[in-house]
Amino acid sequence: MAEGAEGDGRTRLLIIEDDDAQLRTLSAIMEDEGFAVFGCRTASEAMEHLDQQRVEVVVTDLRLPDKGQAELMARLAEVAGDAPVIIHTGHASLQSAKQAVNLGAFAYVEKGRDPGELVQCVHKAATAHLKRHAQVLEQAVAERTRELQMANDSLRDGAEVAKALLNAPSEATAVVDTEGTILEASDAIARRFDKIPEEIIGACVWDLVPPEQAEARKPLYEEAIQTGRPVHWEDQRDGLWMENTVYPIPPVPGKATRLAILSLDITGRKRAEQSLQEAEVELKHTIEVVPGIIAKADAHTGYFTDCNPALSSVLGFSSEEFLARPFIEFVHPDDRQSTIDTVEEQLKGSPVARFENRYICKDGSYKWLEWRATAADEKGVVYAAATDITERKQAEDAQRLHSEIAANMPGGVHLVRAADGVIVYTNPKFEEIFGYGPGELIGKHISVVNAPTAKSPEQTASEIMDAIARNGSWQGEILNVRKDGTPCWSHASVSMFDHPEHGSVFVSVHTDITDRKQAEEGLLQAQKMEAVGQLAGGVAHDFRNQLMVIKWCADRLLEQSLVNDEGRAEVTEIVAAANRSAELTSQLLAFSRKEMLRPKVMDVAALILDLSKSLPAMVGEDIRLSVVPAPQPCHAYLDPGQFQQAVVNLVVNARDAMPTGGELVIEVNCADLDAGLAARHPEARPGQHVLVRVTDAGVGMDEETLAQAFDPFFTTKEVDEGTGLG
Repeated sequence: MAEGAEGDGRTRLLIIEDDDAQLRTLSAIMEDEGFAVFGCRTASEAMEHLDQQRVEVVVTDLRLPDKGQAELMARLAEVAGDAPVIIHTGHASLQSAKQAVNLGAFAYVEKGRDPGELVQCVHKAATAHLKRHAQVLEQAVAERTRELQMANDSLRDGAEVAKALLNAPSEATAVVDTEGTILEASDAIARRFDKIPEEIIGACVWDLVPPEQAEARKPLYEEAIQTGRPVHWEDQRDGLWMENTVYPIPPVPGKATRLAILSLDITGRKRAEQSLQEAEVELKHTIEVVPGIIAKADAHTGYFTDCNPALSSVLGFSSEEFLARPFIEFVHPDDRQSTIDTVEEQLKGSPVARFENRYICKDGSYKWLEWRATAADEKGVVYAAATDITERKQAEDAQRLHSEIAANMPGGVHLVRAADGVIVYTNPKFEEIFGYGPGELIGKHISVVNAPTAKSPEQTASEIMDAIARNGSWQGEILNVRKDGTPCWSHASVSMFDHPEHGSVFVSVHTDITDRKQAEEGLLQAQKMEAVGQLAGGVAHDFRNQLMVIKWCADRLLEQSLVNDEGRAEVTEIVAAANRSAELTSQLLAFSRKEMLRPKVMDVAALILDLSKSLPAMVGEDIRLSVVPAPQPCHAYLDPGQFQQAVVNLVVNARDAMPTGGELVIEVNCADLDAGLAARHPEARPGQHVLVRVTDAGVGMDEETLAQAFDPFFTTKEVDEGTGLG
């Protein structure tokens, strides 16, 4: 800002503004325009400046922070007649306009508009001040002339003119007569012609300018002479823009009519205006070619006031159609209230708003737009930019639909990242099959649900990848393990796709087939037993026929005393052996279901107690036999002989497993068989059953032996020691 600018020839400008940024900006602009600028931030500071220093133009805000504002306004009203006051406010209203009138303000300029408008007003105010000052001088000269007589007119007039020129601002000034002869000139106007004042005084102004300018200006000078009012015009010469004013000087007795010329260099302002116009044109071209939607709207009227071609390209309406209807009519009915609420918030001064809504297309469809909007000022002008996000919304809807489908599928679905085998998604059914809670498997390696097999996870993945490469997918049965460690079987269908977030992923759909696999195993066992039974039945039938012959012959020998006493013992043994063979044959036939069973309802505990009487002799002295009957009767529908024979077989096997002795316990109790356990045995039904448990302290069975324990004819005994059917 200007310090000690008194007497340097520049117009003294006082700017009263409480905003530091505004004050610095305006001061810099006005300094560049050739003014001596003095800045004040408060009313008290401005009052002090007005008391101490002379100013020629005042630019002031109406709202200042301190209590001295009322006194300042009164003081400005006093000085407005001498120093033009320009009101520069951001709070335009009827009240502020009345206040400006009461102050006698020269101009009223709103903040936020083109700075060039304020600059032009300041220049005009300075010119007006100079004219008023010149008029005052001329009036003083006239009055003084009347007082000092005609003899001193010339001297007095010259002195007054010289005084006016000496006190003039830095703008170019001159005094000419009606013929254009230059009578007085300032240094500034002489410099315009690369001369000094003495070189142009007495010259004709028309000889100093190009002929075409002379011809254009002469009528303007004539108009000022004829009307007695100032005449203004602008022209350009040698790359400079000049704002010119010519006004007649009131006539003085004994003097011809004269004209005062004020010429202001407005090249900077013109260049700024031109740059602004070029920037506006460039911005308009840029807006027209950007792919995004850009629009301007009047929030008070509800209409678009401008839009770029992208809006028409996206929605199909012409620009004229958009501007002819309220913009809310283009918004989907369900989105209108939220859009209105957002615009109202903008008018209250909210920051840039970001929102989404649907706009109707000319073909009747709707497109999703994502908007960013802001209100420029309190006039309700809203600037907005939008992007067509219809495809993104459709993709999001599709993804939500796919997620809903996956979440509600009857099969278990999971996604595994191909790069590292990590699970990135599971649906509720998959979690249910494997016994995990929601989201518990996310981030874990797929091996956590795979049961150990002879193949490594890498080999399994390689086989699946090869199958997908050949066929597009892989299907098969997989042995898995639940969270609690129990095995489970599933049928899996695996394929691959590129996930937008996780890259290449395996998508697997699993159906739990554990119950089916268990049923299949039970059915296979039953089929094995049936096949063995058929074989055993055939053998037993033929064997029984042979036994009948042997026994009949042996019985006849004994009954008819066809053998001596020495041979009778051998024949008796033959009969006993035939009877034992007959019992074995009966067991084989029963096993094959060809022997008629005689089932009935029996107390199983009573059968065991009755059988236990003969068991000690069978197991030997080294084995301690204990029978634990149920506390209540346990009835079952069975063949007593077959049941007891089965128990005897178990006891004998237990005895053979304890060659050095041990403890043998037979327990009887009632038990409930659930559906899951019953499903593993095709002949079983859920419900009440009798449990018979035979426990020994033998050497036990390894896993391989245990897996074959129920296979027909399988035995760990030596040859001739067992059939494997017991």
